[in-house]
Amino acid sequence: MELVQSTLSASLFDKSAKQLLLQLLERLTDGQLLLREGSEHHSLGVTGTDLYAELVVQDPAFYRRLLLGGSIAAGETWVEGLWSSPDPVALVRLLARN
Repeated sequence: MELVQSTLSASLFDKSAKQLLLQLLERLTDGQLLLREGSEHHSLGVTGTDLYAELVVQDPAFYRRLLLGGSIAAGETWVEGLWSSPDPVALVRLLARN
């Protein structure tokens, strides 16, 4: 029973972390980010700029891990396959500009 409750809590925490991260990414002022997770697509930032990047979330635990671990967790979760990008360099440039 406890395992089910902790799994449910983790899922709720991942959803909350996702919403918080999306709110933070809406503040992008230089460039555009397309965040994809399954059939969901979120376009964040300024459209029509010279800097465009995509981030594809493979596992919703990514959101929680990123919020709790920052840039170190971004690298760790990429290595673990929780997210990918067709152009990781563009993604890093976008985040560095903002």
